Amino acid sequence: MSRQKSEDGSFRIGLWSLTALFAIGSGLSVLGSIMARHRGAETALLWLGLLAVTFWFGALLCLALKVFRIVEARKRQHVQSRPPSIRASDEYIARYPGRDRRTAIALALFFGVLTSFLALRSSTGAIVSAAVFCWSAWYVIRVTVTRVHFTRDRIVARLPWFRKISEPYTNVSRLRSKPSTVDLQFSNGRSLKLHSGLGDPDVMLTYLETHCPSSVFSGREPQ
Repeated sequence: MSRQKSEDGSFRIGLWSLTALFAIGSGLSVLGSIMARHRGAETALLWLGLLAVTFWFGALLCLALKVFRIVEARKRQHVQSRPPSIRASDEYIARYPGRDRRTAIALALFFGVLTSFLALRSSTGAIVSAAVFCWSAWYVIRVTVTRVHFTRDRIVARLPWFRKISEPYTNVSRLRSKPSTVDLQFSNGRSLKLHSGLGDPDVMLTYLETHCPSSVFSGREPQ
């Protein structure tokens, strides 16, 4: 996770995947509509057409959100002139922004209602909508639960599914920086992934450089 290139990489990757899923769902719905029309199934034609339009608008919404995030990230790059200074006495809590949580909850609610609506009418589109709802629900859990607390002497992470990691900085044995994540390996075999979009990447990387052993960065992979 480079400091500038992938500041919002995690959310952008999620939007790319969701946009592709919506586009595929829309295409399949259109094909189903064509088949239903040839067979004279007017009820199926109506619901498949509605599903195609819904997925199409969903794809457009994801593209609009992605463009907004990219423009916003570029604005922040112009404002940032140097990495933030971190004092040893500082503490920092990394979490996903409120707009990410609100967007994830809105998508989950939308596809939850759509899935229920289609399932009550025995529509085959309910299967695709249910798959998207499951992904949205998982993303809601991730962005609302995940917290990483950088204290004076350790990293305390609260993760989905009631997982928790509490490790001192001296236990960090390896750090791998990727375009969308920073992988931390601890000496006891545990690991922690810091996805971009979780807090401020500049602050987190500077904090790790300040507190972790210097040997961790000597073998760090080049960006």
